[in-house]
Amino acid sequence: MGGQSPSSEHSRGEFSLDQQGIVRPPLEGMSKRLSSPVRRQSFLDERASSLGLEWAERWRETLLAEGRRAAGAWPGTLSEARARVDQFIASELVRRGLASVTDAERTIIARSMYAAAKRHWNEHRDREEE
Repeated sequence: MGGQSPSSEHSRGEFSLDQQGIVRPPLEGMSKRLSSPVRRQSFLDERASSLGLEWAERWRETLLAEGRRAAGAWPGTLSEARARVDQFIASELVRRGLASVTDAERTIIARSMYAAAKRHWNEHRDREEE
């Protein structure tokens, strides 16, 4: 260590050596970097769920406005869910300055949205007449 105390910290660009000689990243901004992917995933999960509920409600409102009952199986499709991801979630990510969804994320989000919509539909659909 060339006469330097083992307890002193040495700067190595952005990183530093701690007292044990282990290279550590700077603490400044660390929590923001670590939580950013968590915040992004939380946003994606919450948005998929809320958009699924809104989607089911819109279907119900449309059918009722047409004088039809909101009964039977969930009328939405996974293709529609993917389109809703592109329409609503992708644009929100861009607006927030976050990375756009990957193809894998798009598929997962669409399935999550579809499942939320179907679950909401099944919980609130009109009962079939016998």
